[in-house]
Amino acid sequence: MFRTVFHLYKSAWSGLPKSSWMLALVMLINRSGAMVIPFLSLYLTQKLGFTLSEAGLCISAFGGGAFLGAFLGGKLTDKLGPFRVQAGSLLGTGLLFFVLMELTTFYSVLAGIFILSLVSESLRPANAVSVAAFSPPDRVTRAFSLNRMAANLGFAFGPAIGGLLAVIDFKLLFVADGLTCIFAGIVFIFFFRKQYALKSDSKKSEMVKGQSAWKDKKFILFTVLVTVYAMVFFQFFTTLPVFYRTEFHLPENEIGLLMAMNGVIIFFFEMILVNKLENKIKIMNLIPIGSVLLGFSFFLIGGFHFVWILIAGMIFLTVAEMLSMPFMAAHVNAKAGNGRLGEYMAMYTMAYSFAHIAAPMIGTRIAEVAGFNTLWMLCAGVSVLVAGGFWFLGRR
Repeated sequence: MFRTVFHLYKSAWSGLPKSSWMLALVMLINRSGAMVIPFLSLYLTQKLGFTLSEAGLCISAFGGGAFLGAFLGGKLTDKLGPFRVQAGSLLGTGLLFFVLMELTTFYSVLAGIFILSLVSESLRPANAVSVAAFSPPDRVTRAFSLNRMAANLGFAFGPAIGGLLAVIDFKLLFVADGLTCIFAGIVFIFFFRKQYALKSDSKKSEMVKGQSAWKDKKFILFTVLVTVYAMVFFQFFTTLPVFYRTEFHLPENEIGLLMAMNGVIIFFFEMILVNKLENKIKIMNLIPIGSVLLGFSFFLIGGFHFVWILIAGMIFLTVAEMLSMPFMAAHVNAKAGNGRLGEYMAMYTMAYSFAHIAAPMIGTRIAEVAGFNTLWMLCAGVSVLVAGGFWFLGRR
């Protein structure tokens, strides 16, 4: 039994180069400080006294900055190379967290969040290009999954520690987030400044040919479906923590632990799942299953008012994520081939960024007007429709 489990993990985790692991380490450090965003709605409403709608607008500003940041990140990656973009994003984001900590008025916070997200999200297209450039062609999907695993493992630490810090002082979240971003930037620069930076930058010239992502009609439809999927999924970061607090009266530390389940499950099981399913089941068959499970998780949360249901809902939400997001990234890489990967990845990232804009505004508004349970049932229904869209696209 132990030997079987050992071989499962060995098979799933072996075969990737050192540079892929270092990119994952940087992502782990960066995401380990991801404490502000999960608790931002609570910070804005309880500490600064904003209304739920005002908090939703501020969180949407994060999506607006992320949308523009993804676009600029893709452009800058083509011009400056992924090394410079990632280094500047990590260090700049760390400093901006200390600035945001001192802002208290609605409009200053709105502007601060927008600028911070613009700088932080410019990292994503550059990081995706580096992941593809450093990994062997037959292991690209696992390289993306490793990077996601590192991010989610860090997210498991972030909210859990953040919940404890929030009990002491919300401002400690900004300090921890800022320091981890700066530390991740230092590690990245130290390792990649010579040997791997040159290799990554040299590959960018190979990725500027082929069909433009903006003229690929099927890929545009794919990104629209990803956007709607993400709008549902991002309720996890925005309205769900408020739901835990107001409807179930959970303290911040328990909310953090509940949200940390997501990262822990992904750490232990995603790489094995990807290794078993990769190249065996069509990607566009897996993604619809993940979308249906996402809807089912919100159906459980909205349909049954028991604390243990929150745990079950989180488990199904995490399984849905594992069956969807790694394979979405793999689909983007396959669509781009050896040309315009930065542009395709930027467009894919922009889908999530737009969802960051729309999800908080729509989710908080529905929760205020019709209640949380109505919101969760709508999320369930929309997820099923999105699954049908992915299935239809896969048939074409």
